[in-house]
Amino acid sequence: MFWDIHVMRDYMPTYVTVTERGMTTIPAQSRSKYKIKPGTKLEVIELEEGILFKPLLSFEDLYGIDGEKALEMLRSLQSDKRREIEHDKEP
Repeated sequence: MFWDIHVMRDYMPTYVTVTERGMTTIPAQSRSKYKIKPGTKLEVIELEEGILFKPLLSFEDLYGIDGEKALEMLRSLQSDKRREIEHDKEP
């Protein structure tokens, strides 16, 4: 991956530890910068270099956005909810 020099200038490595259950903590500075709050959904994107966690837009973020993007967000939320319901039904 090619890193833009402007991105690298602001890049400060941050390290986290993964627990036995595969959990980690997102550092406070990153949570604040990307407006990640309890309940925020993150999209998991697998890249050649590693894993990217991308916050999904909230309803507040959708205010004033075009209809297609809003429908896409609603469909994604519906799909997530269906998966959660199916997961909860498993023994």
